[in-house]
Formats: sequence, C-alpha cells, structure tokens
Amino acid sequence: MLPSVLYIGDATYKHVQRWMMAFADIGWNVSIITRKTYELSPSVLRSAKIRQYVIPRPPGSQLAYGLLTLAFPIYFRKAVLETKPDVVHVHSILYAMISAFSEFHPKIITVWGYHHILKSWRVKRWLERKSIRSADIITVNSPSLAERISEVYGVPPEKIVFLFWGVDLSVFRRGYKDKVEWLRRTLDLEWAETIFISPRAATPHYNVDVIVKAFANLSKCDKAALIILRGTGKGEYIDKIAKLARKLEVHHRVRIIDRFLSEEEMAAMFNLCDAFVSIPNTDQIAFTVVEGMACGSIPIISDLPDYNGIIDHGIGGFRVKPRDVNSLASIMELIAKDKSLREIIASRNIELVKKFADRRRNLKRMYKLYESLISH
Repeated sequence: MLPSVLYIGDATYKHVQRWMMAFADIGWNVSIITRKTYELSPSVLRSAKIRQYVIPRPPGSQLAYGLLTLAFPIYFRKAVLETKPDVVHVHSILYAMISAFSEFHPKIITVWGYHHILKSWRVKRWLERKSIRSADIITVNSPSLAERISEVYGVPPEKIVFLFWGVDLSVFRRGYKDKVEWLRRTLDLEWAETIFISPRAATPHYNVDVIVKAFANLSKCDKAALIILRGTGKGEYIDKIAKLARKLEVHHRVRIIDRFLSEEEMAAMFNLCDAFVSIPNTDQIAFTVVEGMACGSIPIISDLPDYNGIIDHGIGGFRVKPRDVNSLASIMELIAKDKSLREIIASRNIELVKKFADRRRNLKRMYKLYESLISH
C-alpha cells in the first residue's frame, strides 16, 4: 500500500493543488484540510480520490484566527484518526499558525513568501515561531527566503530546503515558430519590432495602469507593442485600462486579450513577446514569471525580496518599484533598443530555470523528502 499524505492549506490555491494532484496521480492516499470557501468541488475530489476536511473561515481579525488556532486540534485529530497519514505537509505560515498546537511528525511546512513574515505582532510572532520550529523540514520558494526564516525564527539552515514546484519545461520552452507567426498576424502585430506583455491578472494589485503609462512614455519607440492579459481581472478595471490607453494615445499599439490561455497558448505568447512586466505590490516567486523566463522572455518585476538570488537587476532581468512609471519606462526603452542584452539575459535565464524549476525533477525531490521523513 502506498503512503498517505495530509495537506493543510487552501485547496484551490495552485501551490497547494499542484502538489496534491501530483501525489494523487502517482497513487498516494491524499487528504486536505482547508478553510471554507477554498474547498475543492465534489467532482474534483472524486476524480482525484482526495478526501477533504473543511474548517471555518473566520473574519480577518487576528483575534478570530487566534480562536481558530485553539480549536484547530479538534479538526486535525479527526482527520488524522480517519486518514492515518504518514506525513503532514502544511502550506503557508498562516496554516502553520492555525495548526501550531497540533503536534504531528513527520511534518513539512512550505513557506510561500515574505508577506506573512515582514509584519507581525508579538503573539502572532510567537505562534509563527512555535509552528515553524516544530517542522521536521521547511521548504521555500527562494534562497533569500531561506535566509530570512533562519534569521527571524532561529531555525537551523540545514532544516530549510529551497524547492520550487517548477514548470513543465516540455511546454514552457523556446520554439513555437508557427504559432508565434500566427499570433503576430492574428493580433495585427507584424509591424512591431518589440513586444511587451502584462501576463498577470488585470487587477489594481498588479499595477497594469502603471505599465500602460510607462509604455506611453517610451520615446522614439513607436514600433513597440503591449499585450495585456485579462486573466481573472474584472471587466470594470479592463475598461479603465482601455480608456487610459486611448487617453494616452497608445491604444492602436495595445492589445487586450479577454480570455484565459492554455499552457501551450501561454508558452507561444511568451515566445512572441520580448519582455514581460509583472509589478505587483507584493508577490512570491510566481509560476507565470518562471514560465516567461523558461521561454526566453525578459522579466521586468517588482523590486521585492522574494526574487533575490533568482532575478538580479541587470543580470536575470530588471527590478523596479511597483508604482515607478519613469523607471519602468527607462527599462522598457533599454530592452527595446538592446537586442544583444535581451539574448544574453534570455540564455542565462533558460539555463537557470532548468536548474531550479524543472517540475519533474522537483517532484522527485519532494518525493525523496517525504520518503526520508517517513523512513525515520
């Protein structure tokens, strides 16, 4: 009989769901404890043979989450008794805190990013420290985050593993020549010498208005184009972005794609575009960013600590403050003018992604982590 793993995290969140589905696909017994409104649909649970336990989702106050922390062992005990897991895998510091008093070993905690670490009050920090230190292994998405966790929580560096879920390199790669040519014709971009893309959701969080303003500020780059993906963005915001492009008189060089793209379509889109702009106010190492890098598109990202050691400014791409229109415009202009620099960065990034973000390789690494903990 194959081992059993109990996940604790938001079941609909990609970072959790992809690990769950991967181990369910290879025949492991998979269960999940998740907050209400983040649960998987019954059809998904049936098809993947996953057992789900739903806990309340309290109001956003710290006090409410503190009460859930005290009540959580009741939910946890029920799940453990019924599923008899060989290993527990907790996703995010939030869930680590909720499960702070639910001791079970072996336990892995995956920390997604800095946003739960940078600001914390005394009791919350105590819960964080208690839960983080109770883990047998901590996995992180970036080397700099590993250093920060060790520093803030006093965790020995050898307990922290840099292990990113990764991307499918058979899909996200250089190529797609025929599809790229088709996209140029379909989007009426055969005239464009440089193409930028905003690949994240068109919402205020991702500062798409700043991208449009910076694009409009490009001097002597009338053969540059900008593609904006709507993603999960709402229609009202997209309408505002379209109006802004018209106001700044660049609408004829802006294309808005109002539907979701498949992975293959996204890979072709990245191959079409010379650079992509992802400047959210807060972030972690995003799948979209790594997918773009794997395809050779140059990243322009927010200057956030999550990307330290992955995208260094001027080496693996470019970093700007999320609302700095002028700096973003300068970088976009540099990319538009310097094709040789684009090629140097693209080649470097493609090799880097192969080393740290190959999905198949990283799945094997997590499998070995699980097995080593279970065997002890």
